[in-house]
Amino acid sequence: MKKKTAHRLLPCPAYDVESMESWLGDLAEQGLFLQKDGFFAGIASFDRGKPNPTRYRLEAAKKPVSFWKEGSDRPDPEAQELGDAYGWEYVATLGQFFVYRNDTPGQRELNTDPAVQAISLKLLQKRQWSDFAGTLFWVILYSLLWIKGGILELALSMGSLRFLLMTVLILWGFGTSLTTLISLGKFRRKLASGQPANHKKSWKKRAWLHRAELFGFLILCFALIGTSLSRWNADLSDADWRTLSEDPGPFPFSTLSDLAEEGTYRLEVGYLSNRSKRSSNFLAPEIIEYRETGSGRLSNGEAFSGGLTLSYYRLSSPVLAKELYRELFREGKHQKHYAPLEVSDLNAEQWATYQEYFPTLLLQKGDVVLKASFFQIGESEVPLQQWAEIFAKNLDSIRSR
Repeated sequence: MKKKTAHRLLPCPAYDVESMESWLGDLAEQGLFLQKDGFFAGIASFDRGKPNPTRYRLEAAKKPVSFWKEGSDRPDPEAQELGDAYGWEYVATLGQFFVYRNDTPGQRELNTDPAVQAISLKLLQKRQWSDFAGTLFWVILYSLLWIKGGILELALSMGSLRFLLMTVLILWGFGTSLTTLISLGKFRRKLASGQPANHKKSWKKRAWLHRAELFGFLILCFALIGTSLSRWNADLSDADWRTLSEDPGPFPFSTLSDLAEEGTYRLEVGYLSNRSKRSSNFLAPEIIEYRETGSGRLSNGEAFSGGLTLSYYRLSSPVLAKELYRELFREGKHQKHYAPLEVSDLNAEQWATYQEYFPTLLLQKGDVVLKASFFQIGESEVPLQQWAEIFAKNLDSIRSR
């Protein structure tokens, strides 16, 4: 026995009014009739019955249809009564359209004047401009991030896959909004000129493309949700962080123990927690976040004590490394407590030393970018020139250990 219900992927977007009406009518001739509120996430649900010629019509909602506003997804009572009077039954809401049907041959059309229908579409088109403006805002914001410097750092902090998915979805939304505006405008102009809608428009030619786009969009959405939940869970649980006893290295950069040289050094309990986090992606094969609190003595006998906060990036190419250095430097210059600090030549292609909250070293060498902040407490301190030289000089040698 056949199931009493059937489900079909939509062959076209809701704004393609003529194709949608034609598709629903063709299925009715096959014995499939749209269920009440039968649309969900690009899928339509149908009741099976005896094939019967049935007309479907899409009417643009006069007011915005919103999930958050109760009752907005239904035609107002007067519109439903008028439809009932002419034999047109309200069935479902699809996007910003109300779907009606009529299975009585010879019954008058729901809309007999194309120009009147064009007025409703004009109201919908104005609302669509608001959606388009919203997606345009995000596209402009991304562009400004690129111009001002910060988009690469954002991609690395978010995770390049999640950033890529979000970028694709934003551009997808922009393209969809633009296509909707163009299609609605074209259809509205056709009606305004007095031409009736083509209720038997061929929908099969582009159905495979729309369904492929729908599958692609859903896959991207689920991928973004999955990666975001995974990242959120890891951030909450600190699952990606390991204590320095669990991750003793070696690290591809200097640590506080390197400052002691031939002196003594020990880790101390501190708010930095003495931990590290390693990650990688296609933009940066190696990323290390490093936190350390310790104390020791230099080879000259002077004591030091403090904490190190360090970010290490090995990028996919030196070009990306130069760009990340530029973004991090621009970010540092915009900090409230920024003040430049002077050091003499360091063993790096680019470097900067400045006060952020604590003395900070930023350097780029080849495909590597390193940012280190070192705060010190106590009567004696390691001079900035000395620890900056150690971090810059050892960057290559430690990587080859």
